[in-house]
Amino acid sequence: MAETEDHWARQASFCAATLAVTAAYVFFVVFAEGALLELARLGDGPASIPDALLDVLGITGLVGSVLGAKWYRPEHFAVRLTVAYGVCAIAAVLALEATNWWLLPVAAVVGLALGLLAVTLAAGLRAAVSKDSLGLCCGLGVGLAYALCNLPLFYRADAAQQTALAASLMLLAAGATRWLRQRSGMPSTLSDYRSPGMVVWIVIFAVLVWMDSAVFYIIQHTDYFGQSGWNSAGSLLGYATVYLVVAPLAGVALDHGWLGRLAVLAFGALAVACVLLDRDLRGFAEAEPLYMAGVALYSTALVYYPARGGKPWLTGLLYGLAGWVGSAAGIRTAQQLGRVPFFLVAAAGLVISMALLWRERWRDKVHEPLLGA
Repeated sequence: MAETEDHWARQASFCAATLAVTAAYVFFVVFAEGALLELARLGDGPASIPDALLDVLGITGLVGSVLGAKWYRPEHFAVRLTVAYGVCAIAAVLALEATNWWLLPVAAVVGLALGLLAVTLAAGLRAAVSKDSLGLCCGLGVGLAYALCNLPLFYRADAAQQTALAASLMLLAAGATRWLRQRSGMPSTLSDYRSPGMVVWIVIFAVLVWMDSAVFYIIQHTDYFGQSGWNSAGSLLGYATVYLVVAPLAGVALDHGWLGRLAVLAFGALAVACVLLDRDLRGFAEAEPLYMAGVALYSTALVYYPARGGKPWLTGLLYGLAGWVGSAAGIRTAQQLGRVPFFLVAAAGLVISMALLWRERWRDKVHEPLLGA
């Protein structure tokens, strides 16, 4: 009887953790990086407000990440998640009523709450989910999130509707936190979670986030994609399918130790997308699934890596630097250049290659096997 109850408790915790990841990703992609900025553009205030919102989100997101790492306590994991989800939902509702410069304090609350949420969730995820299925949980959460974002009903909704949908999902996740298991455990001692390894992965993820953010911003602000079938129901459902297939597979691969290989595959897919986007919009449009596969691969790893380590400060640094700073840098690159030049893609490849080589030498030094790396 006790074994049966424990089994259902584990299953409930797995489902709640998957929902938690899905809700956080949807809120970030749909509201923080989309609907919130669109609400600012729809107002009658200065044209500089959207740019100011990005700066506020980046700064407060970084602060929230640091605070999340400082305040993290395993025994308060579920309670703080509930509060963070609730604050995000309330901030989204307030954004619907705010106008012009009043959106800036709303953005500050969103950044702080999201930074706190991301760090708390990733730091406590390993306690809520079995180590053997942590990657699958991350992959399912990421796949469902991006699939939802690409459903025609969600994708074609206006900014107000997207905000309401994102807020509703956060409230649902807040209610599900009661099912999350809370256990204490020792942080990982693997080489990837010692100082040299942590530097390597912060650099790698920062580069991948930068590439993705730049490409996505260009897609959002290029008329060609709106006229080429990007927004058609069939295309959107196809994109949702790519995410639903690739992200869970990436999670399974991570559970088998393929973190390094996934980073290489993700970079390769994003690099091809950047080169095609720079040379030929039509060529990129035909390679859209490759870009999305790259996003699914690295996004799953971005949740899994800090969750596997169980180190709050690593999570805060990773999401603060690679997540918020990397995303802002990618958007700025796209705004200033309107493209991702080949020399920047090549430089990114060189940085990732050197980082992975350094990782391999570090693992040899500590005599850790590279099998499944």
